[in-house]
Amino acid sequence: MLKNGSRPYRVLVAGDKEELRPLIAALAQSEHHELIEAGDGAGALLLLRQGVADTAVLDLTVLGIDPDETLQEIRRMPGSVSDSRDIHFAVEVMKAGAADFMLKPVPPRELLESIRHVERSSCSRAGAGAPRQPEAEARQADRLQTLGRLTSSVAHEMNNQMTVMLGYSNLVLRQVSPGDPLADHLKEINRAAERAASLSRQLLDYGRKRAQPPQAVDLNRLVAGMAKMLERLAGEQITLELALDAAPALVKADAPQLEQVILNLVLNARDAMPQGGALTIATRNRPAVPQRNGTNGSAAAQPRVLLLVSDDGCGMDPQTRSRIFEPYFTTKAPDQGTGLGLSIIAKLVKQCGGAIHVASSPGQGATFTIALPVAGGADSPVELNARLADLPRGSETVLVVEDNDEVRGLLENFLSGHGYTILEAQDYSQALRLCQQHDGAIDLLLTDVALPFLDGPEVAARLSVLRPGMKVLYMSGYSNPRLSLTGQDDEDVPFIQKPFSTDKLAAKVREVLNHTGHPGSRKRGPSG
Repeated sequence: MLKNGSRPYRVLVAGDKEELRPLIAALAQSEHHELIEAGDGAGALLLLRQGVADTAVLDLTVLGIDPDETLQEIRRMPGSVSDSRDIHFAVEVMKAGAADFMLKPVPPRELLESIRHVERSSCSRAGAGAPRQPEAEARQADRLQTLGRLTSSVAHEMNNQMTVMLGYSNLVLRQVSPGDPLADHLKEINRAAERAASLSRQLLDYGRKRAQPPQAVDLNRLVAGMAKMLERLAGEQITLELALDAAPALVKADAPQLEQVILNLVLNARDAMPQGGALTIATRNRPAVPQRNGTNGSAAAQPRVLLLVSDDGCGMDPQTRSRIFEPYFTTKAPDQGTGLGLSIIAKLVKQCGGAIHVASSPGQGATFTIALPVAGGADSPVELNARLADLPRGSETVLVVEDNDEVRGLLENFLSGHGYTILEAQDYSQALRLCQQHDGAIDLLLTDVALPFLDGPEVAARLSVLRPGMKVLYMSGYSNPRLSLTGQDDEDVPFIQKPFSTDKLAAKVREVLNHTGHPGSRKRGPSG
């Protein structure tokens, strides 16, 4: 694309040359971009002030540029892309007007796509006769898109940390006896990490404008798993009672959203009982029953699972009750509530295909009843205190390529403890040397998708030339990157989603090694 149809689009690149090498090479080969390289931070600032570039890619962690000066120059530039590991500075850069910001490590293809996005946006705004309102709307859309990518980067890093927490808590839990008092504490750590992982998945879905498809969830199991946390949340003055249906309460919903609904309802009940009281969470299975319909006569109501949250607090009058699901409506003092809790609950319930109703009167407490659609069988829970010897073991050689030191350390610790020989690398260059120097076979490549220099699929494609029999297992903290791995929705690509427990990893590694098909996908597509 030519800038205003007359000259190439000029891109200033400044930062760690080794990290930016793939991007620099791609820009240098492009017929539509003019590459301008700055040697250091001072040179980058000088070029920015001279206005020689249309877009700047700045690695803020290595340039040593004064933050205030950088922000001033970003304000003057129509489009700029920055990358760093500092989320706080990311916010300031976005406020200053940067067109995009990504947290390192950034897959090269994703960085290149960001440049193209900035280029398309700036060139479209430069068109003649563009009205002001569409331009403002376009800028807002760009900001939202960038916020989504930044959110995805944060969630990806959270998933790396959750992988470490889940992995090591799993390892310790398997080494204590089921009756050991430490086992319960370890299980709570494990469940907390699972919930944090669920929240990060929601952030990823938001960042990529993708909602998780509803799944079969046993509401009884979900509520029981939250019981200890809910007791602490409610406080010592409130007695929590669970009245769960004897039969499995299987609903079709998103488990993290249901957890958020329950948490918000418990917080709402706690606020209604400042002097303490009783809080009951119940589930009820409701079969389909005939109902009269004013237009079509008799009709069968669909079966539902009911979730009831009851308190004996202050209750509500009819006027308050009629408005509680309105956004920003609250009876609390301005500094004590936003009025968003119950409106969020109503939205989440609707997204699950359910309905919510409240019954309450002054001094008589309140009961929130949520009706959710019934689903088929839910997955069985993983038994957390299974013994270490129960996990599948192996004797093969596994090459692990992962740029996060903590995750790589966990993988080496766990897999070597289960009989595997482990070769470690943090990027393609290290992995290449290991493939060249290792005398024996390398049976499996376990690689992250998002790597600093070359992404996982590219690493697998290049290493497979040296090791044609090596199988491949991808992992990623991004949400469902299968499209990125192959360019199409290929369910046959071996993949494990971060964060994962050591149980799941052991099973997946064994599954891939035992598979008699092709070594692994070597198709390439945009990085995930």
